[in-house]
Amino acid sequence: MHLTTLLTVSLLPQLPYALSIPSRRAVDCSFGTSPDSGATCATFAKAWGISEDKLKALNPGIKCPGINTEGSYCVIGTITDGDDEPSPTTVGPKSTVPASTKVPPATKTTTTAVKPTAVKPTVTQKPSTTKQPSGNGIKTPDAIQEGMVTNCNKFHYVSPTTSCQGILNYNKISLADFVKWNPAVKSDCSQLWAGTNACVGVIGFTPSLTTTTKPKPATTTAKGNGIKTPGPIQEGMVSNCNKWHFVGEKTTCQGIVNYDKITLADFIKWNPAVGKDCSNLWKGTNACVGVVGSKPNPTTTAPSNGIKTPLPIQEGMVKNCVTFHYISSTTTCQALLKYRKITMEQFFKWNPAVTKDCSGLWKNTNACVGVK
Repeated sequence: MHLTTLLTVSLLPQLPYALSIPSRRAVDCSFGTSPDSGATCATFAKAWGISEDKLKALNPGIKCPGINTEGSYCVIGTITDGDDEPSPTTVGPKSTVPASTKVPPATKTTTTAVKPTAVKPTVTQKPSTTKQPSGNGIKTPDAIQEGMVTNCNKFHYVSPTTSCQGILNYNKISLADFVKWNPAVKSDCSQLWAGTNACVGVIGFTPSLTTTTKPKPATTTAKGNGIKTPGPIQEGMVSNCNKWHFVGEKTTCQGIVNYDKITLADFIKWNPAVGKDCSNLWKGTNACVGVVGSKPNPTTTAPSNGIKTPLPIQEGMVKNCVTFHYISSTTTCQALLKYRKITMEQFFKWNPAVTKDCSGLWKNTNACVGVK
């Protein structure tokens, strides 16, 4: 009898049942980044000062508790609920399709990347993840800079702290070539997208050995002041310069500013060709770091709270800072937050110049990581 009952139940048709799919959500991501090796959803979320639920909400489809450390995930953004009502979905038993029946392919949804508007060295809006194997037979990684040339055979991954100048120096290419191969970055490289792969070499191209841009020929004197000027020099350098700094292969604008105790504003004023973001610093040239009558900045400052503040500091740093963190050439925002056990919101509040996506983090400066 019992066996008969089981058999009868097993022969009953399997009734479908309805599930409610939640309403759609839109995520306006302000900053995305990749987890460290060995990270989990929980540790990654904690490192950025958010809950694991918030991480999941910012990244629909993320698979936890493990996390793909090669991917890029939104950690700062706004979530808005859509207007669509939940729709019932009928779920039934797995069906078997005869071999002669062709199943139509699923509709592919294409996501159009929103063009970034920031003017920082690295833009954090991530474009659509796209594989573009070009006609040259070379596999192109995804995602890529929009409009990248199809004959590219060498790529450079752009992290949130990558700068155009850093790419040029490392790959020994010129800004003109980089813009030619990645036209979406614009001529001033203000639209470099973080979380993408940029083209840094094409078929038949041979990188230069040391310089990123050909400097002007050597000059022996600067006009008017009678002081012997070493050459070659930065193009457009002021004529009343009386102190110079040789730009080596690894020299950075911030390193020059720190070493010669001058401001970035003065350095750009005396060497206008470097550009407002100092992205056109020419290797193998002499840059002006002092003019007749100028005096270097002092080395320390004591703000109103009486705490001795090391220099240089992040621009606009709060006055009540009591703990500082030196930003080296390899320091990242995420590592700093982990080490100091602070959130991105706190770090931005104390150092507003870094911006909410941390793209304004200056190397070789001291940032505030604690207040009274």
